[in-house]
Amino acid sequence: MLDIMRNIAITGVILICTVSLIFWGMGHVTISKFLPGLPDVEFNTALSLLFIALAFILSKLDQLENVPIRFIVGVIIGLFALLSLSQDIFSINIGIDNIFFDSHAHAYGHNGPHPGRMSPITAVGVLLIALIVFILPSNTKSAKLSNIGELGMLLMMAMLLTVSVAELGIKLFAEQSPAFLSHAAPIPPLTAILMILMAIGLVAEYLMMVNNNRDTHPR
Repeated sequence: MLDIMRNIAITGVILICTVSLIFWGMGHVTISKFLPGLPDVEFNTALSLLFIALAFILSKLDQLENVPIRFIVGVIIGLFALLSLSQDIFSINIGIDNIFFDSHAHAYGHNGPHPGRMSPITAVGVLLIALIVFILPSNTKSAKLSNIGELGMLLMMAMLLTVSVAELGIKLFAEQSPAFLSHAAPIPPLTAILMILMAIGLVAEYLMMVNNNRDTHPR
């Protein structure tokens, strides 16, 4: 059951991110009339989550069992999210917002001051996902985390789920975001859904590891 949940969640992330990237690549404004949520997923966000989800899937292949795909992707995406976040924290621009795609020409009504940039909350979410993917072992059948590793994993997953669900709820049920969140550019609904799906996949993977450890090392 857990493996099915994991696969559905990760597949959902891959599909949404792929369609979002195709949307940006086509640059066709009329598509937004039929799929209005897709432009809200920034190109960098979709690309980052797509790479993480693909690394998650590829690390399960027997042919790539000894290749540290999660480690490499986790480090790269984590650093990218951290750099993006640092731009807002220190009010600087290091030029990474449009390094892969020029969002200025395809803003689709985005009125933010920095087209292409992840919102601070989105960057925190992507950073948490990258850290979890980095820490969580690829081989859940024989892997085991230390007590500190398990605690850190649970805290990061809880933070990710809490932020994503809270942001989605605010966006869906509140007329406007609270004033204390206005500076952080709250996560768009579809981005929050991507975060939730990613969190579900990671939680399922973690629970599979815990269950396998119990079966292998019964108390």
